[in-house]
Amino acid sequence: MKLPAFTFTAAAVLMLFFIGCISPKGDVMHFEIEMEVVEPDGIDDALQTIDVLMKRIENIATSKKIIFERQPDSYRYNVEFSTTSSPEAVRQLLTTPGNLTIWETYDISEFQHLPGYLLEDHSIDTEVGSALLYGYTQGNPCSFPIPEALAEECYELLQLLWVKGYIPRNSVPAFGELAENNGEEYRNIYMLKSSHRENGYVLSGANVKKAKAMYGHTNNPEILLELDEEGKLIFSRVTYDNIGRQLAFVLDDVVLMAPMVQSGIDGGKVTVTGPKDMEEAAMVAIMLNHGMLRVPVNIVTQ
Repeated sequence: MKLPAFTFTAAAVLMLFFIGCISPKGDVMHFEIEMEVVEPDGIDDALQTIDVLMKRIENIATSKKIIFERQPDSYRYNVEFSTTSSPEAVRQLLTTPGNLTIWETYDISEFQHLPGYLLEDHSIDTEVGSALLYGYTQGNPCSFPIPEALAEECYELLQLLWVKGYIPRNSVPAFGELAENNGEEYRNIYMLKSSHRENGYVLSGANVKKAKAMYGHTNNPEILLELDEEGKLIFSRVTYDNIGRQLAFVLDDVVLMAPMVQSGIDGGKVTVTGPKDMEEAAMVAIMLNHGMLRVPVNIVTQ
């Protein structure tokens, strides 16, 4: 698919938005798309984004009739298709970049000096420091449970501690998904370990050859990943090197799961748990099968 020819100025930009309007006609959905990417490098990203969006739509459309047409003299496109997917799932599919990464993690026992720093540094906000200290004592091996109301402040505090050298320089804090306990919302902050590789993670969605949503042995939704040859070798080495430790599976900066490695894993097949239902698992699998969006996508109205 090619973008129509346009005359651009030096300051021309193309930005990708979705104006999502759920039609009252049942499962027919209408969208208005406007693309905005800084030129000249952004054109390739725009073309790639259109291609990925078309493939994602084709996976959930219930009819071969998919309208994707440009409005006259603008960067807007009208998109229309039928689907049985829920409006929320469609919004996620069209706006989520779909960037999967797999990271090694720190065990919080390796932060044994953290409580002392939190207690001794009087410049730290008492409420935030106390929340982080409590999370440290209650956490699992690689994460801190933090009240949602203080999550951002605790994240910033960890970054400050990193600057001061109180925690390892190659540690990277990352949020887990929003959860609830006894009526209170909280998030886990995971301590990822940046590897020697350029971007810190050990594997990415680029190493996923195929993804499939399925029900697991406990009848919960899962995503089965089949890795390419490079991914098989790297994942095998990483799992053998991290027996007894956790690996974090991160989708667009949010940790989906951080399972404990029980043994080395050969064969290149990995099961990801964490989706709340089969529809979410299917949407994530579609994203992984067709690559990530290089241009941000927002739903302006619906």
